[in-house]
Amino acid sequence: MATGGSLVPPDETVGTGGGTVPGPSRLFRGLDWANWGCGRPPDPVGDVGPSHYVQAVNCSIGIFEKATGTLLAATTLNGLAASTGALTGTVCDAHNEGDPVVVYDTFGDRWIVTDFAFTRDPVTGKANSPSYECVFVSKTADPTGGWYLYPVRMSETSGDLADYPKVGVWRDGIYLTFNLFGPAGFKNVRFLALERERIERGEAGTAFIGDLPQVSGTTVFAALPANARLQTGTPPAGMPALLSTVWGGPTVRTWSVSIPDWTNGTRATVTGPTSVAIPTFTAAPTTAATPANANDTLSPRLMMQSQYLRRPEGDSIVLTHTIANPAKTTVATARWYQVGLSDGSAV
Repeated sequence: MATGGSLVPPDETVGTGGGTVPGPSRLFRGLDWANWGCGRPPDPVGDVGPSHYVQAVNCSIGIFEKATGTLLAATTLNGLAASTGALTGTVCDAHNEGDPVVVYDTFGDRWIVTDFAFTRDPVTGKANSPSYECVFVSKTADPTGGWYLYPVRMSETSGDLADYPKVGVWRDGIYLTFNLFGPAGFKNVRFLALERERIERGEAGTAFIGDLPQVSGTTVFAALPANARLQTGTPPAGMPALLSTVWGGPTVRTWSVSIPDWTNGTRATVTGPTSVAIPTFTAAPTTAATPANANDTLSPRLMMQSQYLRRPEGDSIVLTHTIANPAKTTVATARWYQVGLSDGSAV
């Protein structure tokens, strides 16, 4: 068992409009390259539950005690797959390649960890097998208490890669989005719907895969599924899942994905997109300087999470991405939107 050390808070956290952003309630060291690194770029992600913070860095995972920052367990995602005790016969058993996502499901009180898996050509280093998404689900509310593994094949042909996976928990299911690439380049945005309640019980669940339709004159790229939490309001029964993008802006485009009939195998249907105008922006610099390696700004891709809010005044989703700071375009700045789902407004 290892413990996380304390970090000194930053001297100043500056907001906009003359205000200040509150500092973090707790700081502790996460996973590092020397002990847990297994790939580049690091793609650090994490989420917080009632008692734990779970972090993934490329193809490693760490489970921390939230109250103290103590590192309770850490391993690679290959090690996590091996810990399930049941080989799936897919690349998810031993070829986890990273691009992870961690989401705590407040409805089921379970943890969801995902990454992609494939084999590589030993000469070129490029993917030479079908692309899989490996979905790990904690057996209990305690992420140290064991995991289930659900491998899902995301590409029809070898060499295709379901890249940039993102995850959202919805009332009826778990939804993932991907940028699907082939040898010739980008193909389309692909989505995956998983039967949430069954896989959280460790049972065989239904999975539906679909593609977002193209929009005339605009590339549909880097869509993000909406994520719901008990604390921000439960989506009404029957409300479709939501997939959004600002690629090709200045517009937020949102598709609705109908709830699949998990029992009878009726597939989800996609409608939209609905479009909401947002203020124009300039793409951020490709990288942002740091004391060590520069960070990739990923402008203008939407960044996790697309958070759903249910309020008396109306439902909305909150989105964010990086742009060039209007006052100094060499600086990357985060921009946030709150998009109304009933009145089509964006603030």
